[in-house]
Amino acid sequence: MNKTLVFAIFDFDRFSKHDQIGEVKVPLCTIDLAQTIEEWRELVSVEGEGGQVLRYQKLSHIGIPSYIIGIRTTAEGITL
Repeated sequence: MNKTLVFAIFDFDRFSKHDQIGEVKVPLCTIDLAQTIEEWRELVSVEGEGGQVLRYQKLSHIGIPSYIIGIRTTAEGITL
């Protein structure tokens, strides 16, 4: 059974449509959920409406915060 965890990253705009700017896919068969995982991955561009490819730009130079996502095997769930 091959399952993939998909983290979709959106540009949130309070007054208009939220745009997906990228995603990260993690095949669950490639990780050991019994261990603590710290991993860095690049955002992958996704297709927008009409097949247009949305471009992801590195935003670290303008102070965009980073988030750490921890997945625990107990009932605590996902930690951000």
